[in-house]
Amino acid sequence: MAWTIVSLVLLAGVSPGMAQEAGPSVERETSAAAETIAAKQPYEVLRDIVYAEPNGVKLAADIFQPAGEGPFPGVLMVHGGGWRMGSKRMVSGRAAQLAEQGYCVMAINYRLAPKHKFPAQWDDCVAALAYMVDNADELKIDKHRLGGFGYSAGAHLVTLLGTTTKLKLGQEFEAAEQSAILLKAVVAGGTPTEFRIMPEDSDFLTYWLGGTRREQPQLYEAATPRIYVSKGDAPMFLFHGSEDALVPLMAATALANDLRQVGVPFEFFPIQRAGHILAYVDSAAFKAATEFLDARLKPAE
Repeated sequence: MAWTIVSLVLLAGVSPGMAQEAGPSVERETSAAAETIAAKQPYEVLRDIVYAEPNGVKLAADIFQPAGEGPFPGVLMVHGGGWRMGSKRMVSGRAAQLAEQGYCVMAINYRLAPKHKFPAQWDDCVAALAYMVDNADELKIDKHRLGGFGYSAGAHLVTLLGTTTKLKLGQEFEAAEQSAILLKAVVAGGTPTEFRIMPEDSDFLTYWLGGTRREQPQLYEAATPRIYVSKGDAPMFLFHGSEDALVPLMAATALANDLRQVGVPFEFFPIQRAGHILAYVDSAAFKAATEFLDARLKPAE
């Protein structure tokens, strides 16, 4: 039973095919249709912007920038795919929807396993946040109002970014230690949260963590968001399908309980009768997530 639960928790990816269900197409470079809808805001897309080059690997982002002078609250958007597949285009629909609501959204590619082992993906997210801060004026971003948005493996990464203010695992993780202070809100759906209960000799995650838990115990611990939860972490919106067979609902409820115990503000949004794919495309969950971001990233009128 334990192995079944663990294996489901770790199958945390959204396949490229799911991108077709993820939202409206944004192949267009501007949102002309949004101009005719009062509740939506026109935007443009800055495509394939190189935000970092770790070890010569060029990492690109699409930046969805609302029209107007700004500055706008910024959102780092991170795709899923089990840390080994996918791209920024998988989340372009959701990025477009947030841009229409007045957010400057940076949807990123990051290095993928098995060629690149953890914490490469985490480091790339930190580099993306640094790019948003360093180029805030040019991008019309308010660097004091930054949030993270991810689903599945992407949710795991943004959750790490929101829970690492007390990180004490060695010099290689120092960059990530600084990331949480930048985030004022995190939206995470279908989130894997626990790797310490993986069977010690399972090779299920060796493609990503470089060995079994017996061989790499520190990395299995370092990849677990729950161990970092502490007072002062970014407020979180957790949404999850009640029938998720890839990442069971208990992954989210466990993290929610951790946040509650230390007093970190959070909202928990279970989606009844929804599996892993349907939870991502659930309109009610996205609406609630947007309202959560609005409350924390947009100044009161």
